[in-house]
Amino acid sequence: MTKQLIASGIENMQVQYGVLANGAVTFHDAADVTAAEWVNVVAARIWLLARSTDAESGFSNTSTYTIGDQTITVADGYTRQVFPLVVQLRR
Repeated sequence: MTKQLIASGIENMQVQYGVLANGAVTFHDAADVTAAEWVNVVAARIWLLARSTDAESGFSNTSTYTIGDQTITVADGYTRQVFPLVVQLRR
């Protein structure tokens, strides 16, 4: 695999999959979903971390962003925003 630009300004994207078991949905990273569980995946939880294309003069961003199971700490002049989303999947 090679990195390829899909959407300008998206700095990071994380996905977890909702597995239905015993009437409850629990979310897992793809590596933690067993082969037998994939037929029970009913949702996807997605996080996008968007970043401005240019740094803002005089602005200092020292924030920490949690998306999925990752924590991203920044120290620069770019503004960012996290967009979380849960999507129900058809079976």
